[in-house]
Amino acid sequence: MSDFEDGRGGRDDPAEYERYPEYEEYDEYDGGDGRRVGRAPMARGRRLRLSLGMAGGFAAAGYAAYLLLSSGSAPSTPPTATVAGQAAGSDNGAPGPSPVAQQAAQHTTQAFLGDWQAGDYTAAAKLTDSPSAAGKALAAYRSGLDLKSLSIKLNSTDSFGASVFSVSATVRSGKLTGVWHYTSQLQVYVGPSGPVVQWQPDVLAPNLGEDMTLGVQTVDPSGGEVTDAKGGDLSQASDPGVQRIASMLAGAADAGQGGGTPGLDVVYTDADGEAGDTQPSVVTAPAAKNLATTIDPTVESAAVSAVARQSQSSMVVLQPSTGHILAIANNDGQNDDALTAQIAPGSTMKVVSSAALLNQGMSMNTDVACPSAYTVTGVTFHNSSGESESAGTPLIEDFAASCNNAFTTQYQKLSDGTLAETARTYFGLGAQWDIGLGQGTDYFSIPPAAEDSELAAESFGQGVIQTNPLAMASVAATVDTGVFRQPILLPGAHQVSATPLPSSTASQLRSMMHAVVSYSDGTAHKVGFGSDVYAKTGTADHGAPGTAADSWMIAYDPQKDVAIACVVLNGGFGDEAAGPLVKSVLNAL
Repeated sequence: MSDFEDGRGGRDDPAEYERYPEYEEYDEYDGGDGRRVGRAPMARGRRLRLSLGMAGGFAAAGYAAYLLLSSGSAPSTPPTATVAGQAAGSDNGAPGPSPVAQQAAQHTTQAFLGDWQAGDYTAAAKLTDSPSAAGKALAAYRSGLDLKSLSIKLNSTDSFGASVFSVSATVRSGKLTGVWHYTSQLQVYVGPSGPVVQWQPDVLAPNLGEDMTLGVQTVDPSGGEVTDAKGGDLSQASDPGVQRIASMLAGAADAGQGGGTPGLDVVYTDADGEAGDTQPSVVTAPAAKNLATTIDPTVESAAVSAVARQSQSSMVVLQPSTGHILAIANNDGQNDDALTAQIAPGSTMKVVSSAALLNQGMSMNTDVACPSAYTVTGVTFHNSSGESESAGTPLIEDFAASCNNAFTTQYQKLSDGTLAETARTYFGLGAQWDIGLGQGTDYFSIPPAAEDSELAAESFGQGVIQTNPLAMASVAATVDTGVFRQPILLPGAHQVSATPLPSSTASQLRSMMHAVVSYSDGTAHKVGFGSDVYAKTGTADHGAPGTAADSWMIAYDPQKDVAIACVVLNGGFGDEAAGPLVKSVLNAL
């Protein structure tokens, strides 16, 4: 059987009928002005007995199948309806339809509703005074709603032949389904051949008029908020960077891109297919979900408190195992330097330079001299405070002490695009990242094939390299796990991939970053991180006269699954300004 299971017996089973005695019952009929205008005889007809105990089936015969139809208790004040023309005739004086006895009206109504529910529109239409119009309307009702199933219950029939009934129609739009619940009514009167349903389009649904059709449309969820990972409203965040993110994502949240469930509406359209004046009827309301970001409120609070200790400071905290951005914090007016700064990374870039050297066969124990001054194509590079390291100094000690010329002297090993290729291939730097804001962005810029003095400057994070804390936090995170995972703000967002670091390179980089913290001459030793932290300081000149260098620190703690980058503009040495801010966050976690 179809969705509309018939389940009916023959329509002429005599066992289901009892003849009414001809004109045996009468109802007095009031013309509306207090006059008794006559006693309306009940038309000859057959009285149907409901067959009890049928689950979803019809009585075996009668006007039509009953299919779960049952007459409810009449309300204390039954609904009224005026029979067209009344018994005294129509407005133009011609004879009008006659009133019908309540029981006959109820039986006719049950038969009509049963046939409608069963999908037997021909039988249902024949019980009306306009079979052609009713049949077309019933078929249009089913097709327009893409009807899956239908359940109708007769609620009451009054003494004037007016019936109220409830409809539960399971409608569809694509793969979505919903149940449209509503109440309608109809009028039965005595026509030339007996009781009939007075046909009106709004019998099928309230407010359905001539030449109108019903349809079903999907309603997308809307009204979601942008939240942190725990459901907090990011629009209330104090940090300008987080506010910017909330603002940029607000449209996506309102459009329901945070998820949720679409709704269904039944819509009324006119003959031209245009929406009429009748408002859509809500079948199921759309349910929007908030757009949850990866921002962790605990980590965010710690980062905001940290940068509050230094003006012109910015910080990003990542989760290395996922690439999730856990915190963004800025204390530089309304600037969002954490994501948008375009500044040199200073010696934090030595992590990438060291990876390029290690990949070419050097090891952290390779002896590399660090002269106090070194000249490349007419440009002389000086170490900070004239420091130097002897020719027998292993690379790991040069790295821990952050001696610049141990790297400038190796610039030729970084030529032919090796440095830029290493940055992109293993650290994802130079590729466009869409962190969840709907647009790819360059968070790191380096010439693809710098040479000579420019390349020597880039080897320790100067020259024309431009970046920000987001990118450099990712460098630390990549060393932690050995695999680049692009930073993202939305869980499940697409992440640009990169080649995993060779295991030997990753292992040695970890040892070198740990030496920065643990060696007595390591540049982060005085910060007091503790043995679980791996770090690299940076001090980046920016050329502004009379100002100190930018202070950088990148670090990660594998036990806490966090990686951090912090910069303090004009802050001086990395361990003096940025280092304590990073330490305060790690301590808070």
